[in-house]
Amino acid sequence: MSEWTEEEDFEALIILDYPPADIFAIQELVKSRETFVALLFGDLYELMHYLDPRPGFQFLGYLDRNLYSRISSLVTGRALRPNELTDLRWAAAVLAFSQLAKITFDYASSIYELASAKGGAEAEEEIERFRIADNSDPRLFIDFALGKLPKIPKSAFADVPKENKVDPAEFEKRTNEFRLNYIFALKIAELSQRAVRPIDKMIALIDWMRAEFMFGSPALLFANRYFSPNRFRRMIKGFTKRDIKNAAWDLTFVQNWRRAALKGIEANKPALLMSGDKAVRDVARRITAESEDEFTNHLREPWGRNAPDGLRIFSHYREAWGTVAQDTNRSKKVPNYPTQLKMIDDLERMVLVSN
Repeated sequence: MSEWTEEEDFEALIILDYPPADIFAIQELVKSRETFVALLFGDLYELMHYLDPRPGFQFLGYLDRNLYSRISSLVTGRALRPNELTDLRWAAAVLAFSQLAKITFDYASSIYELASAKGGAEAEEEIERFRIADNSDPRLFIDFALGKLPKIPKSAFADVPKENKVDPAEFEKRTNEFRLNYIFALKIAELSQRAVRPIDKMIALIDWMRAEFMFGSPALLFANRYFSPNRFRRMIKGFTKRDIKNAAWDLTFVQNWRRAALKGIEANKPALLMSGDKAVRDVARRITAESEDEFTNHLREPWGRNAPDGLRIFSHYREAWGTVAQDTNRSKKVPNYPTQLKMIDDLERMVLVSN
């Protein structure tokens, strides 16, 4: 992990043209939902850390679909419903924090997810709205986040020229990572419908990964939480195609962030996952285990401290992974594209219900 220095003799003088009380309030609002996950030591919600020039970091933010869409919706000028104000003010706080911290964004997986549900044209329009928000005055989002504005007037936003660099149809293409994670999500849903003990569902998933498909850390950790007695609400909301796809996009989002986070360690470009989803953040934090002991704890903890089921799962996983790791022809065991499509068809017939 990268590390911020938190020396007491911090002498870098940074002048922000915002009231300190507002800065502190924005930090607390973002922190209240534990919004960030990153491979960094130190307080992720202390704005001054991001503005310290000494580490030479260039930060990259990965927004999940819900957060990205909420930020974009602020630009529409539509009337805001009372039941969405809390989430929208939090999203505005995240954007304001990121603007002040000079965090740039990568939101590719969010765009693909939106396009898969609503089409490429809607995804393109949302990109434009987000660009307008990101290029507007942070004070707008600070004041809205802190309740000083009931909504942001449309006339206050920046005038940003449109970009027409990508055919909207490109956004509708399914990525290879999404297809694999969709298979994982379908299998987790299929196992959840079996009338067996949760521990047996998890063991069956590990065996299936080893014998019929492939291992995937996001899916393994997601399922481990999902089948445990400490499941988060609405991890898989139902058994429609849309519900399963949502779970698959969550896995894809974490996977994309993890790859960027590991590269960022080498290049002084830390990647921050930004999400209000507890399950997404839980998987992201656990996927960064740096030792076998840490990974053991990550698999055991959702089942309860010192619970035998957690130990059994880890032991079974370690044995299964050891078998796979010793196989020199492992790449040949990963199903090819036509086989993956057949797996999707078979699992969809078993799992899905009508919308």
